[in-house]
Amino acid sequence: MIRTANYQSGSESMMQWLKRDGIQGRMLMAMVLFLIYVFTLWGFLFVSSQRNVQQQVTTSVRGLVQERCSAVENFIDGQFNMLQAVADYIAWDSVDGWLDEASMKELLQLMVKNGGSFMRLMAADRNGTAVYSDGSTGNVADRDYFQECMEGNQVISDPLTSRVDGTESMILAVPVLGDNGETIALLGGSLSIETINEMLYTKAAEENAGYTLLVDESGQVLTLSGNIGQSSLEFDVNILEEMADSKILDNSIEEIRADMEAGQSGAFRVQDVKNEQWYYGAYSTVESIQTRYLIYLVKEEAASKPYAYIQNVQVALLGGMVPAAFALLVYCLWVMAGQNRRLVLKAQQDSLTGLLNHASMRRGISALLKKEAGIHVLMILDLDHFKQINDTYGHQAGDRVLELVTGRLRGIFRSTDLIGRIGGDEFMIFMRSIGEEEMGLERAKRLCQAVHEIKLEAWPDLKVGCSIGVALAPADGDTYDKLYHLADVALYEAKRAGRHRVVAYRDMKEYQEKETGAVN
Repeated sequence: MIRTANYQSGSESMMQWLKRDGIQGRMLMAMVLFLIYVFTLWGFLFVSSQRNVQQQVTTSVRGLVQERCSAVENFIDGQFNMLQAVADYIAWDSVDGWLDEASMKELLQLMVKNGGSFMRLMAADRNGTAVYSDGSTGNVADRDYFQECMEGNQVISDPLTSRVDGTESMILAVPVLGDNGETIALLGGSLSIETINEMLYTKAAEENAGYTLLVDESGQVLTLSGNIGQSSLEFDVNILEEMADSKILDNSIEEIRADMEAGQSGAFRVQDVKNEQWYYGAYSTVESIQTRYLIYLVKEEAASKPYAYIQNVQVALLGGMVPAAFALLVYCLWVMAGQNRRLVLKAQQDSLTGLLNHASMRRGISALLKKEAGIHVLMILDLDHFKQINDTYGHQAGDRVLELVTGRLRGIFRSTDLIGRIGGDEFMIFMRSIGEEEMGLERAKRLCQAVHEIKLEAWPDLKVGCSIGVALAPADGDTYDKLYHLADVALYEAKRAGRHRVVAYRDMKEYQEKETGAVN
């Protein structure tokens, strides 16, 4: 009661003072109301800013996992395409889909030497008898990937231990088809776990703040990149089962499972039960590898660090800078929009050259083929002996060569043409709506010569060359997949014929006749 009386008495004195002092009182009231407004606005914006940070981080994390997915997809697609091109070659240049053992070993050794990231290549007949690029032999009939591939499917295996040298690897395998479409053999390549991990590596892993996991459809971890020494999560675990005992925000284990089963992406926040550390997480399917998914986890403090500037806005508002607060709010929204645009752009472009990536090329070419009539040209350019450049002169020289090749591409082709980097040393060009087929072939030859003329002052003895495969639309095909396949076949022929040349699929009469015979 005493406190109530004192409070009431004080309130009456204040009101009397306000009435007595007129303008002064109104100014004080205005200041009080202004301060209430400022503090209310600050509190509201503080809560909102926290949510904005979470949204920003979530967007960033989802963008990063999509970027890694694209990188893995492009890499795996490239390896599968190379294997399939050779498998097609084996099918039409062999007896019953099988070269003699010496020829097969020679072919496999040539593939390992001149392209791809495979540690080892292998060809196996329908009985599982395998010939390896290192000259060894064996039998893989009991391997799951062999049995699935013999059913006519491209396969990427779970990590397994090699029977040749005991290394841990993942096998990519493609079928070799006979004249009747029956699988008569397979061609496979071994990718080291280290190679896969390099594709998963992120800045967060470098800073010991997070890691990226490749998992199967059940959530079982196949491989990962990043130091997880402070985490309860380990290599040989099921990530979804591990998270079942953790606190999860923004999602649930059931929803994550449902998304992964449906091939959908998503995000969440999870608390590590071991050290109570909160992580931002995102997941996405790797479209080129069915039943494989990427999950990216990064510590909350590390993920939020780039957005700490938002907290400084609150300090400015406490100082009474209401107009500045509104200006900063607009600025923040602008920055966030810009960051989102950059994320989208980054997902579409190759980081080194600024050219379109493989996924963007596929989408763009497919759209143009559907809506634009006329003659179009698809070219695939592969730098000759690029691995030797990296091995001999270093990756700095290799990167400089890629940049110079990019310059030649932009100088030769039109602004309306699509140009992309689809692999380590592989580029794609799509010339749209040209007047005649010969124009595209002429540009391809100009490009081949322009690449050959590249000189680097820092490495005067470095020589650059390229091989180009060309497919024409609609003469050779009217879909992206068809044109890409035929251009890739022509590219392989250019390499086989000695490199540093342009080969158009239309000129591969022998191949076309055999392919037609196989279909008939």
